[in-house]
Amino acid sequence: MAEGYGARHGSGRHLAAKIMNPHEQNVSFDHALGVFARAVIKHLGEGALDAHRFLRDIDGRLSLLLLEDAPADALAALRSTAEGALGVFAGPAVVESREDLLDPSLATDFTVGEKVNIAESGEPIWRRVAVVDRRIVGRDWASELQDPLPNAPPILTFHGVKGGVGRSTALAVAARAQAEQGRNVLVVDLDLEAPGLASLLLSRDNLPDFGIIDWLVATNLGQSDANLAAACIAESPLTAGRGAIDVLPALGHAASATPWSVVPKLGRALVDHPTSGQPFLQRIRRLVEVACEAGPRHYHAVMVDARAGLAESSAAALIGLGAHNLCFGIDAKATYEGYRYLFSYLSGVARARNDDSHWCMDFRIVHAKAQPGSEPRKAFRERTYEVFVEEVYDADDNSEGTSYERFSFDYEDEEAPHWPWPIAFDATFTEIDPSQNPDRLSGEFADRAFGSFVARVDGLISGTPEAGRR
Repeated sequence: MAEGYGARHGSGRHLAAKIMNPHEQNVSFDHALGVFARAVIKHLGEGALDAHRFLRDIDGRLSLLLLEDAPADALAALRSTAEGALGVFAGPAVVESREDLLDPSLATDFTVGEKVNIAESGEPIWRRVAVVDRRIVGRDWASELQDPLPNAPPILTFHGVKGGVGRSTALAVAARAQAEQGRNVLVVDLDLEAPGLASLLLSRDNLPDFGIIDWLVATNLGQSDANLAAACIAESPLTAGRGAIDVLPALGHAASATPWSVVPKLGRALVDHPTSGQPFLQRIRRLVEVACEAGPRHYHAVMVDARAGLAESSAAALIGLGAHNLCFGIDAKATYEGYRYLFSYLSGVARARNDDSHWCMDFRIVHAKAQPGSEPRKAFRERTYEVFVEEVYDADDNSEGTSYERFSFDYEDEEAPHWPWPIAFDATFTEIDPSQNPDRLSGEFADRAFGSFVARVDGLISGTPEAGRR
């Protein structure tokens, strides 16, 4: 078990020291929940943080949602304190009960676990509280991590918190390697706002009639999803008669013919449409399911290129498909901070649901553009390990009533989620055009940069992870 490798960032301690107490005004969104939690402890006791839930509305205003009775005089005092302390972040009714809600499902819907500092002064004391988080956008991030699709092959999602880390190129190389072994791969471009996989794996002549954006817009209006999915799939010409790579691009020929329609069409594709009756995450899950069924062949793997960052479509790819998530990053502060935000949030969602499935086992860090030598890789590994220790391993969640099983990994454990899979930096891949140089996606040229990564991907697909250790 890890004993807390590394200290928290100094900047984190600096911010914690500045967290406002209930008597300070101009409370920010970041600190409002902690201010409210301390007020609840003052009037109802710390146990109330577990007995009740906080409700955050679409504007960020907070209320305490009572799930059981509490003394009337204590509630009156809490209302007075919270209304003064929270300022603009005080809800219209700072204390509410189930009976006050127009929709009783609000008492349990979209619950996440968020860290708050309950110390009035001095060193912060962190614990998690349950928050019913109402949102107009970003609702998929509050969903449970979905199980794998029952009739689909292994799904691998390629994600990065920043663009330009080579995840699309790595996907193309990995897909080519699988095809060379005789496996059929379905490649899905979910980077809808900045699609690029079609240009890597298809020529203009090979594009299907439609793409994912067309499927989302048409199925909003009730068009048959399976028939349309078949019209969104095209075979890549890069596999030379071995296993096939079929591509489900973001856009097809229709976009090339009428490029002015892409932006208005995209806006309609990303919304949770009332006619479909499903959030975006569930619609993407359905898309992958019908694409596997409607494609021209049986698939041994699905590879998904996810939108970079923390966009709504990223949630659909990372938590909606039951996938192995490959998290790309380079040795830069933006990588560590970005995954700190993501993993801290996902830990909170899991703990709010007492989820003991160890969600992070489906996530793997990929060290992209790794410089030669052991020292750069060791430095990257130390920083990613620190992120996992602080946000995932041995969580400092001491709240009562949780059955979440805490766990951790040793720093040297190569099977742990924090252990980075390296892809060596190779300048020749920065502007690769496989349509002009298809051989660059395979053979010695690709192996020197992607060899160990491709082997590990093969281990995930074949179910023998040890095959990728080299």
